[in-house]
Amino acid sequence: MNTTLIAAMLLGMCAAAMPAIASGVPPSHPSAGAATPATARQAAQLYEQAVRLDEGHGQSMDREAARTLFLESARMGDPRAAYRAARHLAGLSGGRQDAAAAAALMTQAAQGGHAQAQYELGMLHHNGSAQLAKDAHRAAHWLVKAAAQGSIPAQCILAAYHRDGLGGLPVRPSRAAALYRNAAVSSDRCAPAAQYELAKLYRSGLGIQQDRKQALRWLNASADSGNPDAQRALAEAYRLGDGVPRDAELATWWFKKSREGVSAHDDHDHFLPSFAGPRFQQQFGLIN
Repeated sequence: MNTTLIAAMLLGMCAAAMPAIASGVPPSHPSAGAATPATARQAAQLYEQAVRLDEGHGQSMDREAARTLFLESARMGDPRAAYRAARHLAGLSGGRQDAAAAAALMTQAAQGGHAQAQYELGMLHHNGSAQLAKDAHRAAHWLVKAAAQGSIPAQCILAAYHRDGLGGLPVRPSRAAALYRNAAVSSDRCAPAAQYELAKLYRSGLGIQQDRKQALRWLNASADSGNPDAQRALAEAYRLGDGVPRDAELATWWFKKSREGVSAHDDHDHFLPSFAGPRFQQQFGLIN
């Protein structure tokens, strides 16, 4: 059975309840507590079928049918579907775009407890858009919720909010340090930036006990991962002999890395060590 027919059969189950879908109008947010267990199960079934259509799992891909099913599942209250529908309507899947509907659906998903939607909605308010005004207080609200659910990208941004007292949050350098440290040891893309910010906190002693060795450790980790800001800072440290032996050659090399925007591991000059590795840490007494 082809996927279009499958989608049509599923839509027939709830056709009477979806007048706004065909026109692209965003579904209304369901009333709190309105969803019954049966409705929730049906919404989940529609969501799962939409995922299969969207990603081509075990059947042909049909992204237009997937979007329709995501919209209906979202109308029935599934926050996962609201998030996926928002991404479709934002144009991320190459289909018809509706920025206002996408923003409404992202808000619905965030209100439903979807962590990634909370993070993305927070960033939409952080940056501002035609649909959602730049609003640090709203950004902080959603970033706090996403971070509490373990979103590392949200923790990276929220750390700066606590460090600087943005969005109505109290200035809490110790909380910023804890969030940066958690992100710094993760495999998330924001880890190098978190490592760099953590290095600066260790160097200044802001919100954390001042520790120049730890500052240097995290600065090197960030530089070694390809953060150009950390690479420039490390180059300057070698140029001045600030916490490391003065070394013009290493200073030049790190300045070169910062301009190239690549990690030390991507370099072809293999005569130099990985400065976040054991050799560096032994040299400066960070490990035995």
